[in-house]
Amino acid sequence: MQYLAVCCILQEKNEMYMWKMKSKSVLSVLLTVLSVLAASCVDNLEPDDRWIIEPENVPMFQFDADGVPYRYENPVLSKEMQETLRKEFVGYGWKWMQTFEIQDDGYLKPDDFYAGLIGPSPSSLYVKSNTEYVSYFHSDAVNKDVFWQQACSFKPETGILDDLRIWSVYTLSGKWYMDCVEPLCQRNAGDGTYKTVWGCSHFVRMTNAELLLMQKTYTFDYSQHH
Repeated sequence: MQYLAVCCILQEKNEMYMWKMKSKSVLSVLLTVLSVLAASCVDNLEPDDRWIIEPENVPMFQFDADGVPYRYENPVLSKEMQETLRKEFVGYGWKWMQTFEIQDDGYLKPDDFYAGLIGPSPSSLYVKSNTEYVSYFHSDAVNKDVFWQQACSFKPETGILDDLRIWSVYTLSGKWYMDCVEPLCQRNAGDGTYKTVWGCSHFVRMTNAELLLMQKTYTFDYSQHH
């Protein structure tokens, strides 16, 4: 996890609305539907935590000699970012939001990598300390929501936590976000060899209540299976 930029926030248009209909007439139903559609167009709706992926604001990556992607404009973490990682990353839970595949030209594919994918699933994190973290994900192998506690050696100077290479932790509209790159899978290169496919992932920091709920939901210890 080494590099990340602040991207635009998108208000999902598919928000759920609840209302009470005092009248069962066709007219009242139509009016309610129209009011909901109108509400979805106003500008003061609360934004969600997702990126807008468009050509003009997609991060650009380059690859080092080992094929690992890095942000072309800041391959080394600044002193300020290192300090932010020390204070705002360790000791918190991070909920996965999106992952986009990094193409060979350094740009991101526009669709979420995990959308419609059968098998692999993304992981959320609880970084307990510089030497221990917990990942939460759905395992098809055991068909359960699982947690997996693992040892690590996180160094804010590099932003590397196991396979994750963090490049940015930042606050926006009262929330904290974390962006990183991570290996997603191995793909046949067409010449008998396999290459690592890398992705750019976006996380939002969980509140204490959200972390507690995740811990209550992901209760199967994956270390028993792995």
